[in-house]
Amino acid sequence: MELFKYCDKKYNLMSGSTLRLGALHHFRKIENNSLRDEKEGTFTIQIDFSDGIILPTKVANLFFQSGIRFGDTSEPPPSFPGSVSMHIDKVEIDHVMSHGVKFKSAKVTIERSGLNSYIFCCSMNPTKPQSFSEYNDYWKISKDKIDLFGIKTSQLILKQLKLADFNFFPDRNRPLSEFGFSVQLQHRPIKYIDRVMHITQNNLPSYNEFIDLIENIDFYKPSKFKDEMEYRYKFIIHEKGKIYLPPKDFIDLNASEFYLKNTVL
Repeated sequence: MELFKYCDKKYNLMSGSTLRLGALHHFRKIENNSLRDEKEGTFTIQIDFSDGIILPTKVANLFFQSGIRFGDTSEPPPSFPGSVSMHIDKVEIDHVMSHGVKFKSAKVTIERSGLNSYIFCCSMNPTKPQSFSEYNDYWKISKDKIDLFGIKTSQLILKQLKLADFNFFPDRNRPLSEFGFSVQLQHRPIKYIDRVMHITQNNLPSYNEFIDLIENIDFYKPSKFKDEMEYRYKFIIHEKGKIYLPPKDFIDLNASEFYLKNTVL
């Protein structure tokens, strides 16, 4: 599998050296109508139990995203980066058992937003999608360099972003790499699904499926973007357990060291 980066000519790494990363939340407001996704990195969960249902305690706590806790709370449910809000129309509980919760009914809407981070988007589609019609150039990442591209880009972030970018004093003009910062890298294909999940008695996601969705909201998009066949890199900057959100909508990295005999990387 090769990856294709459709872009403006000035961002082609085969003829230039500028690698541009964008902040996830910025794609909610970009001017290009075909690329703008006003709900980028968000997901809605609608719970509707109308005829009674018994759920294992850990499943109930996961579905309700800690907005409501059931049973033994000494072991909290998994937590996920980002923000969450909940609107409760009703929750009627028959009773709570040692390992389960019996609901009479429930109608709850949960809104989740993924953590803002820098991302780099490319495509698995060798034919330029219609939504990229404004782009006049492209370059490729070979299948054996997909991991290495993410690793090298992470290194560039640490070498080229400075403390000044995060309003640090003193040593403002020294790179993050000198101060114990690191980058958590994730990359994988985007999954295209409805951005609203309806959880009912007859439509219960598996525990692991639900965790993957909530943990990786920014790797899910609605089907209207399916022709893009997107493959996404995600870069989270952190230091001593603290996450640093993108200070700018875009960063331009000097990627000249990516060149090797006219091939990226």
